Amino acid sequence: MPDSLAKPLSVKPVSEDRRRPKALLPYVALWVMAIGCVVFALCTMFLQR
Repeated sequence: MPDSLAKPLSVKPVSEDRRRPKALLPYVALWVMAIGCVVFALCTMFLQR
């Protein structure tokens, strides 16, 4: 019984690890776009001055 209970527990983190990178890609893309917009806005502000 303990072996059968331990197997699903060891499988769950693996499936979560496989799903995490795919779920993080959109968030990383949004962060990159947000930072890019901020940098672009700062550059335009300094260039206008």
